[in-house]
Amino acid sequence: MFSEFLVASVLYFIAINASQIIDAVTCGSVVKLKNNQEGVRLHSHDVKYGSGSGQQSVTAVENGDDVNSHWQILPAIKETCKRGEPVKCGSKIRLKHLTTGSYLHSHFFAAPLTKENQEVSCFGNTESSDSGDHWIVVCSNDVWLRKDAVKLKHEDTGKFLAISGERYGRPIDGQYEVVAISASKSTALWKTAEGIFMVGPDILTMSTFTAAVGNPSIVQFVQIDSLVVMKIVKHVDSEMYAGLNEVAGEACQGLLTGLVSSDDRRLEITNCFPTARAEPMLDGDEMTQNNTFYEEQKQAEMLDMLRKFRDMNIDYELVGFYQAHPFGACFAQETIDSLIDYQASVPDGVVLIYDPVKTRQGQLSIRAYRLSAKALEMSLDGDWSPESTRGTGLTYENMLEELSVVIKNSHLVNVMLAELALQGGYAAQRSSSHLELGTRRSLEKCLRSLMSDVDDLNRTVMAYTKYVADKQRHDLTVYNAMQKR
Repeated sequence: MFSEFLVASVLYFIAINASQIIDAVTCGSVVKLKNNQEGVRLHSHDVKYGSGSGQQSVTAVENGDDVNSHWQILPAIKETCKRGEPVKCGSKIRLKHLTTGSYLHSHFFAAPLTKENQEVSCFGNTESSDSGDHWIVVCSNDVWLRKDAVKLKHEDTGKFLAISGERYGRPIDGQYEVVAISASKSTALWKTAEGIFMVGPDILTMSTFTAAVGNPSIVQFVQIDSLVVMKIVKHVDSEMYAGLNEVAGEACQGLLTGLVSSDDRRLEITNCFPTARAEPMLDGDEMTQNNTFYEEQKQAEMLDMLRKFRDMNIDYELVGFYQAHPFGACFAQETIDSLIDYQASVPDGVVLIYDPVKTRQGQLSIRAYRLSAKALEMSLDGDWSPESTRGTGLTYENMLEELSVVIKNSHLVNVMLAELALQGGYAAQRSSSHLELGTRRSLEKCLRSLMSDVDDLNRTVMAYTKYVADKQRHDLTVYNAMQKR
């Protein structure tokens, strides 16, 4: 279900050591790069150099919470590196500045403060990139590990990304100069600091599942904010009216954010947002590039949404996902695979199943599920043969565990609902009309029903008109022939 979002594709290199893969820096990840000597983070902003190339400046800052220090790891031009695949030592990558969309770049211009060094800038965008954006990962292991300091060597010039030690004045007062140097020094060592690391499905190895099984979820019930309920209902109803379920061929779905309260063993779901619809995958070299670009765009949208949640002080920890299934028919392989991926890394993750049909009948239906311990153990073994399934006692009844769901309203909403209940009768209906979500558009529904067959009716009318004209022409021909006789 969410393989295109969280675990996008199967990794190529399964033979790499499992412990290294779990701790590896992966393609598609968004990280902050911290200089190993100065302790500052690689930074950029929409401020141009006053000399040299005049391109977007690149600096380093001490603030760990700076929002302009996020960089996404992408493959080099005409190369592929699937999301979640570990970055191998010696491979070429591009670093995309998440805020401005430009790539970390270098060339034979002198640095602004230390003229003996080479300038480092940000240049280009998704549609415009060249070999000046390529950096070679220099490290001592098979793959780039998160705990190790690495060097980034510029492909075109052979220089290393480093800190010069000099600081800028106004308008970027106090920020460090970032340069490219010839010699490999300690100032050219970089480590990954904060970040969101993408994980491929084959990274969910024995140790990952063992940790999930050895640390079972403590959650006993799920508490959902009324805001989440309204957003899910609105999202599903709007897509059903638009007919996107039939067009896309997949369930309406989205991501859930919240937190876990260990005191009372409660999973609080405080917000959610929908995911982009999957595009059909096409064949061919050019189509493959378009597919990769679309996947990167979807991933960037998700990361941007989570970053906005954090900036607005909203819970941004992913705790699961939701899907809409008529009649609650959610028992599909895609749902189980997604739950396995989630619970391997987030043991408290759940899936919310929303039934739009039952809700339209007047009874809200939202149910929470998670994989049982037996199902996780089966995922650990990787053997789903009938004999193994029978031996573990796994059935459809105990594959999923259902958690009780509690919907929470704010105190002000409770007071308002109490006042509406006390009013009673016509006054309550009249005063609550503004609470309508806008999804029961009777006129639109009737018009859509009429429009579904109007094209067929139009074609039939045109065919009948043509038939009448042909018949009149034929009758006239017969009449003229009779007159000639």
